[in-house]
Amino acid sequence: MAYYYVFGAATLSVLIGCSGVRVLDRTDGDEVSIVVDTSRSLGSMISSGKYDWVHPDITAEHFPAGNASWRRLNIKLISFRRDMQPYEVLYELRRLNLRAATLPELLALGEARPDLQKSHSIVGLESIWKDDFGDRWFPQLDYDFNRRNLDLQPINFAMFDKNYRFAAVERQLN
Repeated sequence: MAYYYVFGAATLSVLIGCSGVRVLDRTDGDEVSIVVDTSRSLGSMISSGKYDWVHPDITAEHFPAGNASWRRLNIKLISFRRDMQPYEVLYELRRLNLRAATLPELLALGEARPDLQKSHSIVGLESIWKDDFGDRWFPQLDYDFNRRNLDLQPINFAMFDKNYRFAAVERQLN
């Protein structure tokens, strides 16, 4: 059975406890104001983004909707000056009082600013899908062969170079 989950505080506390994680230089890129409307279906959010290709596993079954809401927020596009693994990115985002963007937030960004993914792949590490084989996948906006893509990439062996952008939002403190 496949399921979807979000990196939560427990996961991050484990990641933060990892040894060997260094504080890294980063470059702040664009900050984009978007509206996220999770009362819309996933299919509607994808259609509004006008992607040329969508990974067939980006479905409502694999990424079920959370609470229906409407909110305005600022997405920050963060990049780093060296190759990084996903846990290092999550550690650094948390240190900056940010969290990775969810799939609906990433889709809202792609709809609002379709040009951004033409220069860099944009990753949303908050929404992860685990397939039947135990492999975990994250969504990303990318561009190749003159096509805007909404893709899934395996997180298990991911290594992000300095050309990736990580969509992030400010963490809400409870």
